Amino acid sequence: MCGLKWRTASGAWRISHALVAFVAWLLAATFTLAADAVLDVVERGAFEAAAKAFQDFNYERAEREFAEFVRVFPESSLRSEATLLQARARFSRTNAPGAIDLLTAGLPRAGQLADQYQFWLGEARLEAGQFAKAAEAYGLLVRDFTNSPHRFAAAHHEALARFRLGEHSNVVALLRAPDGAFQRAANASPTNALAIGGTLLLGESLLVTRDHVGAEQAARGLLQRGLTGDAAWRGQYLLGRVLLAANRPAEALNEATNLVRRAEAPALRAEAFALHGAVLEKLGDLPGAV
Repeated sequence: MCGLKWRTASGAWRISHALVAFVAWLLAATFTLAADAVLDVVERGAFEAAAKAFQDFNYERAEREFAEFVRVFPESSLRSEATLLQARARFSRTNAPGAIDLLTAGLPRAGQLADQYQFWLGEARLEAGQFAKAAEAYGLLVRDFTNSPHRFAAAHHEALARFRLGEHSNVVALLRAPDGAFQRAANASPTNALAIGGTLLLGESLLVTRDHVGAEQAARGLLQRGLTGDAAWRGQYLLGRVLLAANRPAEALNEATNLVRRAEAPALRAEAFALHGAVLEKLGDLPGAV
């Protein structure tokens, strides 16, 4: 009987000890959770303050605060986004080389933001005049991120970078391919600014490579989209230059005359008069050209 009491007493002691240990663990866990919750609030607040500065176009403050965020919270789940926005703030402050440094270093751990890193790396390299590397960055985005919202812009900008490199045949191949990223997006949204700009770029490259038939098709196809304003003027200007280059000055004269009449901005009027003069010279009307 005494043994049973001892065992019962011993069991009671063991249960009491376990309870104390559990309560101690629970209190420690509660304090840890509370501390983590406070840290999460501080972390989120710091990120949102920097993001607010970015949204308000206060790029100097945004760059500084995102840099501080990454320093204080190096393991944050928001680190990749913070680095991306810091790089974009640098880019907006005309510090393209600085943006390139951040994006290049952050790309390996960009995760789901990898397409955005790739796009802004292309933007920064294009701005810095690194046209070959910019074209490569855009091309990787087009190839590897088929669902990216930046894919249309990347397809256009890759062609632009290669145009600036003088790679006109590559520009034509990129922009003309029926199953290419640019044509697919442009066909779905023909009056989009990227579709218009890319078609003009295609026409310019075809003109440089002396494919006058293709260049005329690009220009006339653009004008058939019912464009207005500057876009329509640019399409007609391309057509006039193509007709002149194709040795069809009589047809080009009509386009050039309309361009002079429709040009509003001084720069456009200058281009229109230059084309008009070149057409008249081709037609043998030297006084008129002068």
